[in-house]
Amino acid sequence: MKIMISSFKKLKNSNFIYWSVIFVAVIIGTIIRLKGLGKWSLALDEYYIVKSAENILKYGLPQFPQGGYYDRGILLQYFISILLTLGIKAELAARILPVLANLITIPPTYLIAKRIGNKYIALVTVVIFSFSIWEIEFARFARMYTMFQAVFMWYIYLALIDYENKNFKNYKWLLFLSGLSIFIYEGSLFLAVFNFIPFLLVRKVQLKYLISSTLLFIVSFILNRFNFRELGAGTIFPPEFIEHISYLPRILPIKIPAVLFPYSFNAVLSIIIAVIIIAVTFSLTLKLLSNLENKSIYTYLALLFLSISAIANQFGLFILSFFLFVFWDFFDKSLINFRSLTLLGLILLINFVYWYGFGIFTSDWYVLFDDFSSYDFWGISKRIFVAFFNYPDNYLTLLNYFNSLPILTLFSSFTLLGLFLFILFPSKNQNGLKFLCGTVIFLGLIFSIPELLYQETRYTFFMVPLVIVLVNLTVYKLLQIKLKNQLLVLTLFAFIIISVFALSRDFSLYHLLNIDKEDVNYRMIYDNNYKKHLYRRWDVKTPTDYIKNNMQLDDVIMINENSQEYYLPKVDYFNFDFRHRAFVALSASAGKKEKWSDAKLIYKNDDLLNLIEKRSNTIWFIVYPELWLNEIDFYKRYDKYLVYQGIDKMLKVYKFDYPQD
Repeated sequence: MKIMISSFKKLKNSNFIYWSVIFVAVIIGTIIRLKGLGKWSLALDEYYIVKSAENILKYGLPQFPQGGYYDRGILLQYFISILLTLGIKAELAARILPVLANLITIPPTYLIAKRIGNKYIALVTVVIFSFSIWEIEFARFARMYTMFQAVFMWYIYLALIDYENKNFKNYKWLLFLSGLSIFIYEGSLFLAVFNFIPFLLVRKVQLKYLISSTLLFIVSFILNRFNFRELGAGTIFPPEFIEHISYLPRILPIKIPAVLFPYSFNAVLSIIIAVIIIAVTFSLTLKLLSNLENKSIYTYLALLFLSISAIANQFGLFILSFFLFVFWDFFDKSLINFRSLTLLGLILLINFVYWYGFGIFTSDWYVLFDDFSSYDFWGISKRIFVAFFNYPDNYLTLLNYFNSLPILTLFSSFTLLGLFLFILFPSKNQNGLKFLCGTVIFLGLIFSIPELLYQETRYTFFMVPLVIVLVNLTVYKLLQIKLKNQLLVLTLFAFIIISVFALSRDFSLYHLLNIDKEDVNYRMIYDNNYKKHLYRRWDVKTPTDYIKNNMQLDDVIMINENSQEYYLPKVDYFNFDFRHRAFVALSASAGKKEKWSDAKLIYKNDDLLNLIEKRSNTIWFIVYPELWLNEIDFYKRYDKYLVYQGIDKMLKVYKFDYPQD
């Protein structure tokens, strides 16, 4: 009896400590997220959300002064507009919902980790999430990234339950969450696509859900592709811009793989060898198919896709798709044996060797690239490898992560690769894990298909908690295989994960303790790669305050970056060169106006110089460093007019007095 009472007390104490650690981590993480939340000026992208929320209060809709509508983060815009009517400071009103959304992400992250792992993996995952600099900074960022992340993690948790139970019990909630995400983020289109995945994985269809998913996808696609910013806006661009873009190569909405096959038809020998390679590939595929015990339409389609990927030299796509098909049971377990894997390896090897040789000894395919570093053996080989492995562009995605978080990127990449190889081989109780690994691959594939204006880590931010769960699970399982002592497994697991996290750039005690200080907020202590990863902020408030405190009533104010406008009493001119890729988002009224500030738009250097040199009023010009200003040697030419710089020296204030000196 005494032993039972003693064991019960130990269990109670263990649970108390367990939940105390989680509680303390979440509370401290919440305090850090809230500390000085509304203290600093709006970042550039935050300005767009806040300004649009104010336009809602002015027009009833997120309408630009010259027509058109800002449709990003609609739900966040309306939430901010409500808080603004209550008199809450704009900076705080804009950032509080992203913080709340980030905290709402913790429960599904915990539940997923516990469901496919155990409570200890879940605990460590919550601790990492609570103190992750990236999670904290994006929680303090007035955009829709944490809101979409929260929706995504709840969606995946519910989809995981249905997949394991082979039913559609939670499917109505999947529809609700994917529908809600339409009003949060344009990435919602991927959830609308994912709504069809349960039908493939459960191997049955409920008609009402299929119809609902189809309608939701159509609505999401239309809303995603329709340009609301030009609706009712009349003529938007000046003739110089129209002429400029007419000379630029057309940018397709999706990335196109670099396929060498079409260039093999330029010589008889190449044609003959290509035909032989195709014949051998399909012959090996048929041989592989005959080795499989159970075949379905999924099996045939998957092998056809892999064969075509190999023939089209898309070996990165081949490898990732192979893992995806295995994890989602498109193949049965008979594929995972020496003979079948050898045949699959031969398909890959034969095509790799042929297309590499073709690339080295021919040059017709060079037109696929305009960025050869050189035309020697190494320079050509690099472009060939890009053609082989950069569709989807996971290399560039990983490179961006590596430049920002080298330790975590390497650790996570090798850990996940180990996990993928481990679960290739059938084992009990791996259905949920295979579903999640397949989900990561699937989203990585389809998310890199659209042609995006910017390649940045923030666009895959929503997947981070899921990756943390899988990495933690892998480390735990590897230790569990090697060690029998459970206490030792737990100790080493916590030590390894916490150590890697602590040594990485995603954790900094200085950053966390000084989250509301200027050097942290304005990223003054970080290099450019990490600044971009956390999203760059710069001091707008002190330069604009300097102008407000020193300007005269009839002085003219000119800016060249949007967030400056929010802290000024007026803006007369907006300087932005028509050749810049972001010009399309700023021009209004045939180039006469800037879309957000409604200021007169100066989009050519000649007009800028003319305005300054022939001024009839004192001009204040707040300058964000832009390349077009270097073309006219602006900084050297007007150095004597520099009167003030922001805290981080990013923005510079120039005062051009009138009458002139």
